[in-house]
Amino acid sequence: PASGALFVSGWDGYHPSPAEGRQVVSKLSADGAVTAPRWAEGLRNPLGLAVKGDVLYAVESGGLAVVEVATGKLLRRIAVPGGGLNDLAVADDGTLYLSDFRADTIFRVRDGVAEPWVKGPAIGRPNGLHLDGGRLLVGTNADGCVKSVDVATREVRTIARLGAGTIDGLETDTAGNVLVSHNEGRLFRITPAGEVTRLLDTTVVGLPCANFAWIEASRLAVCPAFTEDRVVAWRVPRS
Repeated sequence: PASGALFVSGWDGYHPSPAEGRQVVSKLSADGAVTAPRWAEGLRNPLGLAVKGDVLYAVESGGLAVVEVATGKLLRRIAVPGGGLNDLAVADDGTLYLSDFRADTIFRVRDGVAEPWVKGPAIGRPNGLHLDGGRLLVGTNADGCVKSVDVATREVRTIARLGAGTIDGLETDTAGNVLVSHNEGRLFRITPAGEVTRLLDTTVVGLPCANFAWIEASRLAVCPAFTEDRVVAWRVPRS
């Protein structure tokens, strides 16, 4: 919010570059203009992004890249042992949580050190993560559910079952709703009572909706159309 910018990870399935780092993060303005197509360079196929203070964290092959928001400069890397790292969430105290869909694991990173935090079938094939107060929301694609993990006790609870589809992005709004995207092209709203509403479905035209950003002030869900080389913004009505 301080920069008024959107950051978009440029994942390249054709040139994975696990070691050399050939991919980028792009910078967009809030109205959709591409202000810096190669804002941060030298990344290893970035996926999930999160901003905390003056740095941006990018999940990449082998761990995390730490990028300076003011300049786009790659500051350092944090090694994380997972082989299927995907999304991340960052707490107020700087603790980082990363999902590993191949190992059915959520890693926790503190002071630059990664460790398995929650593991097993209860969070099978985790993808999207979002911190909401004292709980970590996680999309578990082994069973098509949105679940919560108590940060203090690590207790796992099911919030809602979405059925077939690949859960990708998770956000919350100020009304306490959870917004969830299916990569195939669906956007759902889950109320605090657990009621699920499908807000958007672009699967009929083959337009994906990957891990999205939520802008509360304008009520925009900004979705990377994963296979379309574009970003699409959808305005979400209030419930």
